[in-house]
Amino acid sequence: MKHAGPAAFEQAPSLGADPGGSARDIRWGAITALLFFGLFLGWAALTRLDAAAYAPGEIVVAGERQAVQQREGGVIEQLLVAEGQHVEQGQLLIRLSAESLRAQERGLVGQQVQLLAQRARQQAQLLGQSSFAPPGEFAGLTGNALREAQQAMAQQHAMLAALTSELAARKAELAQRSSQSRHQAQGLRYQRASTEKQIGLLTAELSALAPVARKGWVSQTRLRELERSHAQLAGQHDQLDQGALQADSAVRESELASAEATSAYRSRAQADLYQTQMALNDLAPRLSAVREQLAHAEIRAPVTGTVIGLAVFTEGGVIAPGQTLMEIVPDHRSLLLRVRVSPDDAADVKVGQRTIIRLGALRDRSSPDLTGTLTRISADRLVEPRTGIPFFSADVIIDPSALGRGGSGSTTSMAKPGTPAQALIQLRQRTPLQYALAPLLSPFWRSLRER
Repeated sequence: MKHAGPAAFEQAPSLGADPGGSARDIRWGAITALLFFGLFLGWAALTRLDAAAYAPGEIVVAGERQAVQQREGGVIEQLLVAEGQHVEQGQLLIRLSAESLRAQERGLVGQQVQLLAQRARQQAQLLGQSSFAPPGEFAGLTGNALREAQQAMAQQHAMLAALTSELAARKAELAQRSSQSRHQAQGLRYQRASTEKQIGLLTAELSALAPVARKGWVSQTRLRELERSHAQLAGQHDQLDQGALQADSAVRESELASAEATSAYRSRAQADLYQTQMALNDLAPRLSAVREQLAHAEIRAPVTGTVIGLAVFTEGGVIAPGQTLMEIVPDHRSLLLRVRVSPDDAADVKVGQRTIIRLGALRDRSSPDLTGTLTRISADRLVEPRTGIPFFSADVIIDPSALGRGGSGSTTSMAKPGTPAQALIQLRQRTPLQYALAPLLSPFWRSLRER
C-alpha cells in the first residue's frame, strides 16, 4: 500500500474546476441574454412596422378612355386613322358617305341665298333706296354658294331697278299731270282776271249810259247790247273760276296719287319682306338639321390622344347606329391605379391614405417605387364575374413627381394605361411587438366579450 506524499496533497485542488469561474460565466451569459432580450423588446416596442394592405390592379387614365361613336350610322367613305395612331382634338378620323345630305344642303343653301338677296332688295325698297349692299351672311360664302349669291344679287338689283323705274315713271306721269293742271289753273285765273277787268269797264259804261238812255239820248238797243255783253262776261268769269278750281283739284289729285304710288310701293315691299322673313325662319331649322347630320358624317377626335380598339377597317363598310368605332386614350391626363382591395382590409382603407406602387412590368430592382394617394373606394363590395371573388374597387392617383424618377425615364415610359401594378396601402402605424402579439390578443379580446 502506497501512501501519497505531501506533493500529491498540494496538487489535489488544481485537478478540479474552479467553482467561482463557472458562476462568473453563468452570470455573464445571463446578463448577455437579458441585454439581448431587453434590446429586442425595446426594438419591438419602439420600431415602426406599419400595417399595409396589398391590392393588385392596373394603370388607367383619369377620366377614362373616350369612346368614338356615330349616332345615325352609315357607309364609310374615307378611313383616315389607324390603330395606335396619335390624333389631335378635332382631327377628322372617318368620313361617311353623305351625297344625299350634301344635295339637300346645296338646295337649301340656294334657297337661303335667294331669300337673303330678296330680303336685302325689299329692305332697300322700304327705305326708298335705289341700290343695296350684299347681306352680311354672304361674306363667308365660297364656291358654288358664292356664285349663286352673285347671281341672286344681280337678279335682285335688276328687279329693284325695274321697280324703281316703274315707280319713277308713274310719279313722273303724275307730276306732269299736276304741272299741266297747275298751268291750266294759272291760265284760267289770268283769263278770269281779264274778264273781271272787262266786267268792271262794262259796269262803269252801263252806269254812265243808264241816265242818258232814260233821257232818250242813247238808244235802248245800244244799252241792251252792253247789258248782254256784261252778262256774257259774268258767265265767262264764273266758268273760268270753276275751271281754275277744277285744275287745282286735279293738281291735288295728282299729288295724292303720287304719294299713294310711293306708299303702295313701300307697303308692297313691307308685305313681301314679311313673307321673305317668314320663309327664312322656316328654312333655318331645316338647314341647321341637315348641316348637323353632315357634321355627324365627319367623325372627329373628341380629345388629343392615341387611338386604340379600332373596330372598322374597310372603306365602303357599313357602321351601325351608336356603334363604338374606336377609343382614344387622352394625352396629358393624370394616371391612376385602379386596384381591388380585399374585403378583409376594406374597413381600414380610407380616402387620403398614402400608397406605395410597384409596376408589375418593371424587373429592375434599382427602379424606384411610385407613390400615390388613395382618392376613392367603392361604397359596396363588388364581385369579379369570372372568378366570383369579392373585392372593393379603389382608385389611387399617382404622384406626378414620382413619374419623373428612374434615371433614364423608364418609370414614366412603363407607367402606361393597362400596365399591371401592385399597391401597398399604408393602413396604420404599429410596432413589431404589436404585430407579434396580435394573434394572441385577438382571441383574448373576443373572450372578454363572451357572456
